Amino acid sequence: MEEQESPELRTFVFGCSSTVCKELKSLRHVSVTAIAIGQEHSVAASADGDVYTWGRRPASSAPVTVGTSEWSYTTERRTSPTPMRALSMRRALEGSRITAIACAASHAIAASQDGVVYTWGSGKDGQLGLGYATTTAREPAPLKALAHFRIMMVACGASHCLAATPDGRLFAWGLGLNGRLGLGAGSSGEIVPIPQRVPALADSTIVQLDAGFAHSVAVDDRGIVFTWGRGVDGQLGHGELRDELEPRPIADLCRAVGPCLRIACGYYHCIAVCSTGSDIVEDQLVHWGIGAATTGSMGGSGAAEPASSPVLLERGAIPGRAKMTHVAAGAYHSAILDDQGSLYTVGNGDCGQLGHGNRESCHTPQHVEYLTPYWVRTVACGKDSTVACAATRSANGCAASGTSLSSATDMLYTVTSGPKSETTSITEAGLPNTAPEMDPKEKDFWFRQVAPHWESARKLPRLRTRWLKGLPPAARARLWPLSIGNDLNMTPEVYRIYRRRAELARASSSEKDGDSRVPSAGAKRSLAAIDVDLARTFSRLALFARGGPFTTTLQEVLDALALFRPDLGYVQGMSYLGGVLVLVLPDSYTAFVALANLCLRDELFPFYRLGKGAPWRHFSCFQNALSAILPHVAQHFDEISITPDMYLVEWMLTLFAKVLPFDVLCRVWDCYFLDHTPFLFRVALGLIKSMDSELCRSDLGECVYLLRHVEEHVAEIGGDALFECIFSISLPESILQEIDSLLFYSRTDFC
Repeated sequence: MEEQESPELRTFVFGCSSTVCKELKSLRHVSVTAIAIGQEHSVAASADGDVYTWGRRPASSAPVTVGTSEWSYTTERRTSPTPMRALSMRRALEGSRITAIACAASHAIAASQDGVVYTWGSGKDGQLGLGYATTTAREPAPLKALAHFRIMMVACGASHCLAATPDGRLFAWGLGLNGRLGLGAGSSGEIVPIPQRVPALADSTIVQLDAGFAHSVAVDDRGIVFTWGRGVDGQLGHGELRDELEPRPIADLCRAVGPCLRIACGYYHCIAVCSTGSDIVEDQLVHWGIGAATTGSMGGSGAAEPASSPVLLERGAIPGRAKMTHVAAGAYHSAILDDQGSLYTVGNGDCGQLGHGNRESCHTPQHVEYLTPYWVRTVACGKDSTVACAATRSANGCAASGTSLSSATDMLYTVTSGPKSETTSITEAGLPNTAPEMDPKEKDFWFRQVAPHWESARKLPRLRTRWLKGLPPAARARLWPLSIGNDLNMTPEVYRIYRRRAELARASSSEKDGDSRVPSAGAKRSLAAIDVDLARTFSRLALFARGGPFTTTLQEVLDALALFRPDLGYVQGMSYLGGVLVLVLPDSYTAFVALANLCLRDELFPFYRLGKGAPWRHFSCFQNALSAILPHVAQHFDEISITPDMYLVEWMLTLFAKVLPFDVLCRVWDCYFLDHTPFLFRVALGLIKSMDSELCRSDLGECVYLLRHVEEHVAEIGGDALFECIFSISLPESILQEIDSLLFYSRTDFC
C-alpha cells in the first residue's frame, strides 16, 4: 500500500467506444486540478499551473485546438497528454499559472491565477474574443479586452464563451444566435467578437457559470439559476420550449427544491445539486432538457419528450449520508462526485462513457466500481467519454496525505468544461512561438525581413540595435537556432539514432562486449547523472521534476547528447542549457541541434573539461578584465582571496541559467547569440558592478554567498537596472584581443 506521504496521482479515461477504463500514464504523478473535454480532445491543468492537451486531429487539413505543434504526421490521434509550451513559457517568464480551463469542439479558453484570459483554436464566429473573426489562433492569445478585469471563471459553448470575475461580473462573446450570449435582441444572430458585460445580470453576483451547445447558465450568490439561449429542447428549464435572449431565472426552483449549489451543462441539458437546507433531508439532484423525461440525466436519442422544467433525479447508488460536491455533464451523460471521493455516472452509456465496464445506460447514478481504490478529485464529461483524476486512498479509505477534495470543489467556481459542438472542426496549433499578440510591424520585421535572410540581415546596424533590446519572446524559436547555427550538420535521422541508442542503454541491464549497439558503461553513468539533475533544473518552476510537463522532453534531448558525444558525456550544468532550449524552441529535435552545437562552442567546451587546464585561461583573462574595469572590486577580491574560479564556473557552465531570473536570462542569451564570448564577460562584469558596493564591504563568506545567489539581487534591482550595468561595460581592446586568443586553442588538448 502506498504511504500517505506519497499518494499516487492518476488520471483515468473511459468511453470513446471502449468499455475499458484506461490510465493516462503520462499524467501519473501530475496533480491534475482541472479537466475539460471537447468533442474529441481534452485539456487538463495541473496544480503547478501547466496545461496538457491530447486527443484526435481531424482527417481534414484543418488545425486542432490542442495548442501544440508536436503532432505526429503519421498518426491521427495524440493519446499522450502533451504540455502546452506557450503557457508553460508564460509561467516561467511571468509566474502566470493557469487555474481555469474550458474547451469546446473547436476552441478553448484558460484563465490564470492573476486573472488573465487566454483563448486559442477556431475563431470564425468571434469566440476567441480577439476583436475580430479569425480562422484560427495557433496558440493561446491573451484577451486585451479583459485586461482590466480579473477573470476567475470561464466556460465554452459551441461558438461562444463566458467569463466572470470574483465579484460576479459576467462577460460573453462569440456567436449570438438563439440569444446564447444573453445580450438581448440586438445581438441575437450576430457575431460579437469582443467580450461584453451581460447587462441583465449587472445587479447579480455570479458565482458559477457553464455553457451548453447553444445555451448558457449562471448561478448567483443566492443560489438562483439563470438560463438563456436556445431552449427548444427544454434545456433552459422554464417550462417552455423557446429561446431566451436574456438571462431568465428558473421560477420557483429555489422555493420548491432549494438554492443551487452545483450546476453543469450538457449539449441540451443541465444537471444541478440543490440544497434543502436541512440536516435530515439530503441535497437533491435535479435536471432538465432533452431526454430527461424518460432516461434520467441524459438517456440519449431515445427520449420521447424533453423535460422543460427541473425534474428530481433519484440519488441511485449515492449514499444518503454523502454530500454531492461536484457535477459534470457531457453530451448525454453526467457525473457526480461526493465528499467521500466516490464517482457516480448516469445517462447514456453506448460508448462505455459511464465507466461501468459495459455499454448500458443508467437511469439513476451508479457507482464507478473501478475507481473504488481511489479518491476521485475531479471529473469532466465529453461527447462520449469521461476523464477523472484520482489519488490512492489511505488505509482508512480517506484521501491519502497530500490530497484534498478541495481542489475539486474549488474548481467548480473557477472551471467549467463546455460541450462541444456536434461537428468536429478542431484547429491545430502550429508554431508555438508565433504569438498572435505580437505587433504586426514587429512580426513583419523579425519573421519576413530578418529570418528568411539571416546571413545578410544579421549584419544590418538596425538589427543590432533592436536585437540588443531583447527579442520578442515569440521570435526566439525562429531566431535562436539561426544564430546558433548547425556546424555539426545534425539531421532528424541523427537525432533518432541517438535517441534510440539512449533507449537501449536505459532498457539494457547488462553490456555485451563487442556489441557496438550497446552503449558503454560511461554512457550509462551519464544517463544516471541526467536522472539526478532533471529535478534540480529550474526547480522553482517545477517544469522538469518528476511528472513535470517537460521532464520527458528534456531527458530525451540530454540522453541523445550524451550518446552523441560519449567522450564528453553529460556534465552537470548541461541540463540548464537544455532546459532553456526545450522551453523556448518548438520541438525536441530543434532543441537537440541547438544544444549539441552550443556545448561545443569554444567559450563553453573548456568548462566541461575542468581537469584539462584550459578554463584557467578564461579565469586569467577575466581577472585582467576585472582589474581593468572594476579595479576597486578586483583589489578587494585579492585581499580576501576570491578568485574567478569560485564563481565564474557556475556562471559560464550554464550561461547564467542557474543564477538569473528566466526573463532576464532570455535577454542575456539574445545578446550572447549576437555578440558571443565578449558579451558573457560583460554580463559577468555587469553583475559584479551592480553589487560592487555591497561586495566591497563584505568578507570572504559574504562575498561568495552574494556571487552564488545573484538571482535574489537581480530580482531586487530589476532586469533593466542590470542591463544598464552590462551595457555600461566597455571592454578594452587588449581584453578583446585576449578573449580572441582563447578561441584558438586546440581541441586535441582535451582528448
